[in-house]
Amino acid sequence: AARLGADAVETVPVTVFDTKQISLGAALLVITAAEMAAKGNSLAEITNYLTVHLPNTRLFGMLNTLDSLRRSGRVNWAEFGIGTLLQIKPVMMISDGAISVLAKVRTRKRALQYMLDQVARYGPFEKFVVAHVNAPEAAAKLKEMAMAAFPNAGSLPIMPIGPAVGTHLGLDAVGFACIGAVS
Repeated sequence: AARLGADAVETVPVTVFDTKQISLGAALLVITAAEMAAKGNSLAEITNYLTVHLPNTRLFGMLNTLDSLRRSGRVNWAEFGIGTLLQIKPVMMISDGAISVLAKVRTRKRALQYMLDQVARYGPFEKFVVAHVNAPEAAAKLKEMAMAAFPNAGSLPIMPIGPAVGTHLGLDAVGFACIGAVS
C-alpha cells in the first residue's frame, strides 16, 4: 500500500522506508529524518542514517494490567486471574520488527526498575523519550527515574502513545522509545 501511494505521487520524490517499528519507535525515526531534511541533508544521507540506526531503535513498554491482553485473547482467564493476583507486569520490547516479552515481573515498582535496567543495556542514546498510554503522572515519575539513571539523556520529552497501539497496551502503560548511538 505504501509503495502504491508513493508511485501515485509524481510531483515530489517519495521513498518508502520500513522502520520495522510502531508508534513512537517509528515516530523517532520520522522526526530525525525530517530534522535532517530541514538541515539540508540529501535523501541518500537520510536513508543511510535510518538504515544504520534501525537496528538500534527500540520501544520498551510495561503493561500496568493484563486487561487488554485478556480482551484480545493473548492471555486466557486463568493466566489473567493469576497474573492479576500476583501483580504481574509484562515488560516488552519492539526491535527490528519483532515484539518480545523480556520478563513478567511482580509489582509495578520492580517492573519499572527492570525496564530501566534493560534500557541501560542499549545506551548511549541519540534520541530518547518517555512514552505513556493516558498516564501523564506515571510518565512524569518514570522520567524522574530515567533522569537519575541516565543523567546524560538530555531533556527527555514525554510523549503519548496513540490509541491504535494504546488499545493493545492498556491504560497506564509506560515505556521508552529510543535510538541508540552507533559507534
